Amino acid sequence: MKANKFLLVLFIGIIISNNGNAQLKVKTDGTVKIGSGTPWPDGGDLQIVQNNKTTEARVFATSPNIARFGALNSLFAYVFGIDASGGGFISGGSDGSVNIMKFNSTGSVGINYSPSSLYKLSVGGSAYCTGVWQASDRNLKEDITPISGALENLLKVNGMTYYFKSEKNQNKSDSARRLHYGFIAQDVKEIFPDLVQEVDDSIKSLALNYDGFIPLLIEALKEQQIKINKLEEETNSLKLANAYTSISTDDNQSNILNQNVPNPFNLETHISFSISSKISNASINIYNLQGTQIKSYKIDKGVSQIVIKGSELNPGIYLYCLIADGSIIDTKRMVLTE
Repeated sequence: MKANKFLLVLFIGIIISNNGNAQLKVKTDGTVKIGSGTPWPDGGDLQIVQNNKTTEARVFATSPNIARFGALNSLFAYVFGIDASGGGFISGGSDGSVNIMKFNSTGSVGINYSPSSLYKLSVGGSAYCTGVWQASDRNLKEDITPISGALENLLKVNGMTYYFKSEKNQNKSDSARRLHYGFIAQDVKEIFPDLVQEVDDSIKSLALNYDGFIPLLIEALKEQQIKINKLEEETNSLKLANAYTSISTDDNQSNILNQNVPNPFNLETHISFSISSKISNASINIYNLQGTQIKSYKIDKGVSQIVIKGSELNPGIYLYCLIADGSIIDTKRMVLTE
């Protein structure tokens, strides 16, 4: 009976292979062609070729069982398919049973990791790339608000070194036990809750948005620089004060230096002052933040003012001092913008 079936199949195959209009052709070299189209390029042990219609190959299971197809040789096997729950997978190994990638019907992908309902891509192990770009166009954002208090809050965050527990994460692609530098998500959540998110894993672990720290660090640096500039001004004011001897309290009361107007300025600014009749020589000197004198204006007794042109200086922050008979009376700050 088996011999009869074999002969029948062989007979049908010979008829198909010899029929010029057949949709299935088996060549004498063992290659197979399915379809009526002309292959381009001509090659491959199995060809599915159609002209002017959709070409599709399917591996179909009529029940919710695993359906898969693969390629293997004497060294390795790669298999692509669908599991019993409806999820897609790519596996490998000597028999094609080792998980490499999984993906679900919503488009989420897991590499050495289960697909997540929160993230489009989950990777169990280290990822490497030569560049990452993130959408940041103003037109894609709303409720844009400047960051405030960054320095104060960042000072509450403690950096840590740590190792990952291999039995509680899926980071199994890294063979070496590596020391990591970072933060503890539970600690960060108390200060920056929007940078922490719960993961849909078995232990409900927390994930941290490290990129979110970049704008915080930049704003904290700006806040710190403002404090540094202020300290430099105070220090240089003390240096200037020590460079001159003090005059009497009575004379100081009648010598006045006012704040320049406008401040900051661009085109020009006015500095008004009052000099006692007891003063022999007086001047207004301008210094940069390093304490270097940039300009000096000799002034007369009485109430008057001088005009500073923006073109006389480079944009920046300056200190100007009233000097009377070799003594510093007062120091103020002015800002020249571009």
